[in-house]
Amino acid sequence: MKKDIEFIDENERFSQKIDYSQELMNQIDKVRLSGSVEFRGGYWENREKMIGGSLITEKIYIPDTRQVYIGAVDQLYDLLIPFLDKKFNEANEDIEKQIKELNNQREKKKDLSESKFNVWYYSELRIIKRWQYRQLIFLMSRLGMFGIKKSEEIY
Repeated sequence: MKKDIEFIDENERFSQKIDYSQELMNQIDKVRLSGSVEFRGGYWENREKMIGGSLITEKIYIPDTRQVYIGAVDQLYDLLIPFLDKKFNEANEDIEKQIKELNNQREKKKDLSESKFNVWYYSELRIIKRWQYRQLIFLMSRLGMFGIKKSEEIY
């Protein structure tokens, strides 16, 4: 699959052709990288730095790596919307049911502190999203987006 998409801003000051398959591979790389780290919650960290001879403390947010992974999978899904097939949609129905059930369980967990709730919720959602990521990779393989075609029986 070799598709070029041309983006032109509203003032037509520049135009840039982007290879869609390269964008998909870049997004897969983002999912791969965000999935290759220790999953942990986000937190605030104080960092000190010198500015003009004065020591300044900055408060920096370190993102929740589970949410980064979930967002990367969601973005890959969005990029693949034009190519979704029946087989993926059938698998995704189950994924959407799992997400709906997870969201329904939120009410039962309302007595947890925010941090404990986030650990539970995003850990569970990450597992569901990993399954969705796998289904997206199977879809891309079925469509020949990797330059190789495997047996349909695997998917």
